[in-house]
Amino acid sequence: EELARELHDTLAAQLSSLSLHAGALELTVDGKDERAAAAARAVRETAQGSLDELRNVVQALRNPAANGLSTGLAEITGLVDETLHDGVDVRAQVILSDPASCDPQVAHACYRIVQESISNVRRHAPGAAIRIDIRGNPDLGVTIAATNWLAKNSQPSSVGGSHGLTGMNERVALVGGSFQAGPTSEGTFSVMAWLPWRPVRQ
Repeated sequence: EELARELHDTLAAQLSSLSLHAGALELTVDGKDERAAAAARAVRETAQGSLDELRNVVQALRNPAANGLSTGLAEITGLVDETLHDGVDVRAQVILSDPASCDPQVAHACYRIVQESISNVRRHAPGAAIRIDIRGNPDLGVTIAATNWLAKNSQPSSVGGSHGLTGMNERVALVGGSFQAGPTSEGTFSVMAWLPWRPVRQ
C-alpha cells in the first residue's frame, strides 16, 4: 500500500502535468506546424496511456486478489500498429490460435515482452528496424522472437540499466517459460522467449 501511494503521488502527478503541457502545445501549434502538432499529440496520448497503466498497477498493488491484467495476446497487434504510427519500422508476424483461451497472466507476460522489446530498440538502437515473430497455440505454447540490427552510428535515446531484460526474464520464469537475449554473430540483438499456454482458470 505504501508503494502504491508513492507511485500514485509521484508519477501520476508528473504524467498528468506532462499530458496537460503537451495538450497546450498541441493547441498552440495546431494549423501552423503539422509535424509539431502531431508530435505534441503523440506525447499527450502516450502520457495519458501511461497514466492509465499506472492506475492499473496501483490498483493491483492495493488489491492483489483482483485481476488487473488489462493487456494480453489480443492487444499485441494494436501495440504494433501504434508503434508503426509512431514511425518505428516494425515488421511483425503474429500467428495465434484461440488467444482468448490462454491464461491472462501468460498472455499479459507476452504483451509486456513485445512492448519492452520495442522500447529497447527505441532506446538503444533508434532508427533500426525490428522484426517480431509471435506464434502460439494450446499445444505448443507461445514463442516470441524479436530481432533488430545493432545500430553502429546512432546514439541511444536514453541509458538503461538492463532492468528491461531482467524484467522480461522474470516474467517468463514466473509462468514456467524460458528466455534468452543478447547480441548475435550476425550483428543483431535477439530476444527469444517461450511461454507455456496455460488454460484460462475457471
